[in-house]
Amino acid sequence: MCITEHWLSKYELAFYNLNNYILASNFCWENSKHGGSCIFVKSNIKTKPYTEFGYFNVEEHFECSMVELSQLKLIIACVYR
Repeated sequence: MCITEHWLSKYELAFYNLNNYILASNFCWENSKHGGSCIFVKSNIKTKPYTEFGYFNVEEHFECSMVELSQLKLIIACVYR
């Protein structure tokens, strides 16, 4: 599940627990209260962080969360802006 505009800090996002899902990747603003992106993945799917393009993230310009689903040989990207 990909979510954009979650408006949460990393601290606040950690409190969102969905049954049978894990927070696999996220981008949160540090200097504002809006924006952000995150990816929740079913807990039975193996994931690993995908950080190849993390350096592109710039608040208010480009926000992306990425995760690799190893078993499916798939990379998921949640992009805002």
